[in-house]
Amino acid sequence: FVIVDYGCDYDITRGSFLMCQRKFVIGSMAWWKLQSYVTFLVNTENEQSRKHWIFLTTTPVSEGIGYVKKEFKIQVTDVPYEPDPFRLGKNSIEFFYKLADREFGI
Repeated sequence: FVIVDYGCDYDITRGSFLMCQRKFVIGSMAWWKLQSYVTFLVNTENEQSRKHWIFLTTTPVSEGIGYVKKEFKIQVTDVPYEPDPFRLGKNSIEFFYKLADREFGI
C-alpha cells in the first residue's frame, strides 16, 4: 500500500484523492481541531463516492465523534494510540490489517 497525506486543502488535491482506490480521512476530534474535520465534511457532502470512505480519528474525543456522527451521518473509527510510531504494538498492527482487509465496510 502507498499512503498519501494530502493535507487539509481538499480543493487542490480533490482529483488525486478521488483517484485513490481506498479513501481514508483521518484527523482530530479534539474540540480545538474539530473545525478542520467539519470543514472537510461540509466540502465533500456531495461526493458520490463518500459513502465508501473510511473516517478515522487520532483523538477519540467522544463529544467530537458524537457531533460528527449526528450531523453528518458517518461512522468514525479511532486509530489506536501509539507512543512510538516507529514501533507498532499488537493493537495497531491488528487495526491496520483490518483496514487492509476491508473489515470496516469499504
